Amino acid sequence: MKPRWQAIYRGTLGRFGRDEQLVLVAMGLSAFAANGIFTVLFNIYLLRLGYDTRFIGLMAAGVAAGRATACLLAAAAGSHWGTRLPMLAGIALTIVSYALLPLNEVVPPSWRAGWLLATSILGSVGLAVKMVNFTAFTMGATTPDQRTHAFSLNAAMTPLAGFAGSLLGGFLPGALSGALDATLQEVAPYRYALSVTPLLLLPVAWLIWQIREVDVEQAGETRTERGPAPYGLMALLTLVMVLRWAGRGPTTTFFNVYMDDALGASTALIGALTAAGNLVAVPAALLMPAIVTRWGAYRALVWGSVGMALSILPLALVPHPAAAGLGLIVTLALFGITSPAITVFSQEMVEPAWRAAMSGVMNMLVGLGSALIALGGGYAINAFGYRAVFFFSATSMIVGALVFGVAFRVPRGELARQAGR
Repeated sequence: MKPRWQAIYRGTLGRFGRDEQLVLVAMGLSAFAANGIFTVLFNIYLLRLGYDTRFIGLMAAGVAAGRATACLLAAAAGSHWGTRLPMLAGIALTIVSYALLPLNEVVPPSWRAGWLLATSILGSVGLAVKMVNFTAFTMGATTPDQRTHAFSLNAAMTPLAGFAGSLLGGFLPGALSGALDATLQEVAPYRYALSVTPLLLLPVAWLIWQIREVDVEQAGETRTERGPAPYGLMALLTLVMVLRWAGRGPTTTFFNVYMDDALGASTALIGALTAAGNLVAVPAALLMPAIVTRWGAYRALVWGSVGMALSILPLALVPHPAAAGLGLIVTLALFGITSPAITVFSQEMVEPAWRAAMSGVMNMLVGLGSALIALGGGYAINAFGYRAVFFFSATSMIVGALVFGVAFRVPRGELARQAGR
């Protein structure tokens, strides 16, 4: 990074207000518990309970569908009650859901699958409500020249916290197995390791409680009357985001299953590779403003998506933990660049009054894309193997890049209006 960009970072980050700093810390702690510990362990926990990849895919699809449904409701709640209370309600719901999830082992057997699905969906709904309103909150709590840095910092903190959480998640079952007099092929070490997650989310609720509500239109922008809904823009981004997340889905949903089930990798190795991917994503996310400044958001998003497609191919072509780990690491690094870039890109294309709705739509599409790949992926793996799913994902990502490239090759009216403010 050039010295002038370092100076921009220091100056911009120093100007963040108290509330934005608190919410960024809260997002980092949430990622430590949910993106780190829970993500590494949950699918392996399901395998130890005796479920197969079809059920895991069904679970992931249900969770993603719940998230997609919740996003539009979260946007409506944010528009009506402000962003602080929905964020607080969302994290509270996640804490309760994750605390109840391991109790599936004590309910009647006929209820267990439904219990797992219900608690997982509710936990995902809570995280979605928090994330949708975090986006709108940050747009209101920062000035236009700070936003790219705020979202890139969050995109960097998320994998950094996930790195630490993944390491801890990979370590916990082995550490607990001795105390529980159980092997790593039994359920108990994973049950108690997962139970750590809701405890670690309690400080997140406290931090969100401490922030003050912001006006989503206050950050140095000209107030305008609420114009017509940007349905055309939303429709274009719908297609792009579904393709994008259908492409990324396997590294989110099936990486740990693939490593454990197909490659026989240890939980510690799975956690270490996931942690490494999260760690590499940190500098990638911090470079995002510099990359966008130099090459523009359009080229960063197109070529970043192409790179993600290529990074999935090692998982399809080389059945070895090193190849799978490399594919994951590169994918997460490029995701660290493209994810905050497309968030800012979509938010700045609409009037402030429509930002909560746009955030809800974008997060809904993340859930929809994840649901599609998870629902079909679990059955596809069972029928055709992991390679077919990974090839499909790479193709989907390439198609998404092409659609975005064609749709936004010429700056649209929204961008022209934004530039003229």
